[in-house]
Amino acid sequence: MAINILLAQSNFLVREGLKSLINNENELVLSGEAVNPAELDMLLESTNPVVVIIDHLDPCFGIAAIRRIKTANEKNTILSI
Repeated sequence: MAINILLAQSNFLVREGLKSLINNENELVLSGEAVNPAELDMLLESTNPVVVIIDHLDPCFGIAAIRRIKTANEKNTILSI
């Protein structure tokens, strides 16, 4: 069973590197990429990710975004980079 991952990162190069790593693993599926908080909120509802990879120091996201992720679904696992 594949693990659905949502990537929340505004930096293009970091996002592309993480996408490459995710796409090289058979058990992982990239279900969406958010480059801003509005996209994150939309993708949380539409993709139902198991894991959200987020840069908590990214000025676009931060701790408030992590709170929204947990509010959307308490079962989401958050990997903060």
